[in-house]
Parts: sequence; C-alpha cells; structure tokens
Amino acid sequence: MASRLNPYITFAGDARQALEFYKEVFGGTLNLNTYAEFGQKDSPLADKIMHGMLEAPNGFTLMCADTPTDDHKPGNNISVSLSGDDDAELRG
Repeated sequence: MASRLNPYITFAGDARQALEFYKEVFGGTLNLNTYAEFGQKDSPLADKIMHGMLEAPNGFTLMCADTPTDDHKPGNNISVSLSGDDDAELRG
C-alpha cells in the first residue's frame, strides 16, 4: 500500500450515522468497529464506534470515531491520519 493521508473525524455519539450518510454520498466499503468489540461490552459506549473507515471507489478514505469522553469540541474534532506499509518511505 502506498502512503495514505486522510481525515479522521471524531463525533459525540453519532459517528455511525455520519459514516452511513457518507457511504450513501460516496459509495464504497464501510467498516465499523464498536467499543464492545474491543473489550468494553458493559460500557455505555458499547454500541458506539471506536473506529470506522469508509473507502470509496474513487480512492477517498474517511475515518471516524465516537469520542469516549465529554471532551468533544466541534471545530477541534478533525485530525489527519497518515498510514501505509511499515517499509514505505515518505519523500518530501
């Protein structure tokens, strides 16, 4: 895999709805993982999204998650994810 740079957006509990909407808009493959799947079955966050990723056919990738705290601040909830193979080189 080549290096990939994409937005990562955190939500205050509605990441699933947002990702499903983006899938309708862009198409592609949607993968959702809940907090329950990662050992928090009895948590109030159990059905919330710990990590979600939409990969659209045009190469667009969007990652989203529900923030596990009350620290969600609209306007400060977007970061950038850089990913790729372990042996990939970044050139500037």
